[in-house]
Amino acid sequence: MQWSRNFRTTTKTLALVFIMIFLLLTVAFTGYSTSETIVNIMNSTFSYYVQPALALGEMKSMAIQNRRMILNIAIASDKKLAENYEKRVLDNRKKIDDIIDQCSKMIKSPKEKVLFDNLRAQDSKLFVKQNEIIALRKSMENPENLMLRMMTGGDVANEEAKYIAIIEEIVVFLTEACAERNAWADAEGRKGTVRILAVSMIATIAGLLMGVFVSRTVTNPL
Repeated sequence: MQWSRNFRTTTKTLALVFIMIFLLLTVAFTGYSTSETIVNIMNSTFSYYVQPALALGEMKSMAIQNRRMILNIAIASDKKLAENYEKRVLDNRKKIDDIIDQCSKMIKSPKEKVLFDNLRAQDSKLFVKQNEIIALRKSMENPENLMLRMMTGGDVANEEAKYIAIIEEIVVFLTEACAERNAWADAEGRKGTVRILAVSMIATIAGLLMGVFVSRTVTNPL
């Protein structure tokens, strides 16, 4: 019956070997899945939150530039100079519209949708006010009356202030969302570390048991 004992010993040894291989593969898979989860979180965070925040920062800069150029249009000494400023305003507006369209495609929550709807509505209001100033300047030889109207009326300035405030509110929202997702990624990393350590300990214990079994089999065959 020696062959039967040898067969049982070989079978048990192979079973332990396969268990060790399975546990090692589990460790590798756990590490891989954890890293993939973290990478996916960070990639989606960058695509849906960081990039829009950066684009909105650029948009805010262009809005401030437009404010200055609208003032320059109002006080320009001749219409040719005013037309040059108008062209720059329109170029910036096209870029701003593109940014709003791109950012709107990245909306991930109802609150974010409300904020971007407010931004789009305020953008339309500001566009109307800016066009009014441009049209008035074209109809006036003397810009002094237009400048006086801008200083006393304050319509454009008020709309610009609301516009900038909405942009800043959205940026704050996106920044807070980034912080939450970074915390999520950290939590997933900690969970993955715990899982890897747990499986590694099980694999180590299994390896020790296999070593004891094999040595016992060699010194005292079953």
